[in-house]
Amino acid sequence: TVKDSSAPLKARIDACRQLAIIGGKDSIAPLAALLGDEQLSHNARYALQMNPDPAVDEALRSALNTAKGRPLVGVIHTVGYRRDAKAVGTLGNLVNSGNPVVAGAAARALGSIGNAEAVQALQQALSKVPAECRLDCYEGLLRGAESLAAGGKTQDAIAVYDQLYKSDAPHQVRGGALRAAILTRQTEGQTLLKEQLGNADYILFSAAVQASHQMRGAGVTTTLTDAMKSLSADRRIVVIQALGVRGEKSAMPALLDAAKTGDKAVRIAALQAATELGDPSAVPVLVQLLDDSDGEIAKVAQDCLATFPGREADAAVGRMFAGDNADKQRLALDLMGRRRMTSGVPALLKAANAADSKVRADSIKMVGDLGGPEQLPALFDLLKNTGQPQDLAAVEQAITTICLRATDSRPLADKVVGQLGAAQPPQKAVLVRVLGAVGGPSALQAVVACAKDDNADVRSAAARALGTWKTVDAAPILLSMAKE
Repeated sequence: TVKDSSAPLKARIDACRQLAIIGGKDSIAPLAALLGDEQLSHNARYALQMNPDPAVDEALRSALNTAKGRPLVGVIHTVGYRRDAKAVGTLGNLVNSGNPVVAGAAARALGSIGNAEAVQALQQALSKVPAECRLDCYEGLLRGAESLAAGGKTQDAIAVYDQLYKSDAPHQVRGGALRAAILTRQTEGQTLLKEQLGNADYILFSAAVQASHQMRGAGVTTTLTDAMKSLSADRRIVVIQALGVRGEKSAMPALLDAAKTGDKAVRIAALQAATELGDPSAVPVLVQLLDDSDGEIAKVAQDCLATFPGREADAAVGRMFAGDNADKQRLALDLMGRRRMTSGVPALLKAANAADSKVRADSIKMVGDLGGPEQLPALFDLLKNTGQPQDLAAVEQAITTICLRATDSRPLADKVVGQLGAAQPPQKAVLVRVLGAVGGPSALQAVVACAKDDNADVRSAAARALGTWKTVDAAPILLSMAKE
């Protein structure tokens, strides 16, 4: 089918696809004959590309000399994909062909082959190719240097990278080359890193910092922290962010110093980086900065404390909540919620008797957010002993939240029903509203009974609960009540 020029185009394309799967040596010549065909070249190349027979490379090299236009560009890509070292000479000639599209494809293919001869061909072509092809040559050189390094020719790779970052290439080429030059040098790259941290060229400075993200060792951290002292604010931020990414605790003293005073943007970056490191030594500084005269710094410190990992931060929030400053207590409550501090539930229950009404109510609500069914008895006791509307609303919210969060709310609804008999009217109305939110058969029976209560507020709460019941089994009861 592939050979039959009278066959439908789709049939020939499908045949090429099948040969990509099952084709052997016998399929090479018929497929190679199609490499110059505008319509079938792509499918023929794909079929050949999958064939491991060395004769494929011979056929592709031959096509480099005969194909024209788009088919030629496609053949070049396939040669590069197969990394045929014997094609380097022909590809080198094509880089200098004067055709920008062909030259660019040849340059990238040479980079994919990536041996010393391919790199040399690219270096020789770099000054001769049209301006629009230089970026392809640079890309090829970067690919080639990467292949050289992977093959153990480290010094050859470094020579290419050094040539590129010192050239007048576009910024992305120089930055990528410097980053690779530092990393390829491994431990010796620290010297180049230190040198480039003082480079007036921001592109090379930032590329060096980016390289440090992948470098290990306390010496690298020391190099970065030492450089911070003489850098401008915007460059200090870049270094600070790198220290956060690196995650080495030895950077913490420098970060905390930067967080305390100086440029606001630098302080914020230092706080965020210290939080990424997660060392407990940062917790006292974060607590201190909650009172900073700059409100934005105080807010960032609060956000960092809310996400700071570990028990030390929990303990600091707990101490703040245990103090006698109502503003700090309210702040601690917010942090408890954001940190999901279940360990703080006992302190929250204790604060349910606080003098400050807002602290008291918010503490009760937080018990609902952080607690579980085991906190229901304590909340029932609070309900019995409080009559303040604000506190009643807080207890109602806490009990409802715990019941609704449970996988099976029916046992919890039964516990709520069990509290109705001894409850006073204000508390009973609260329990009825909770049952209305939770639902279930036992809750429905209890609310129906409360609809006939002697107290008007309880009856009203029951009627409203039935009116918003989750299931239709409340509808007949509501109709009966309406008729009566």
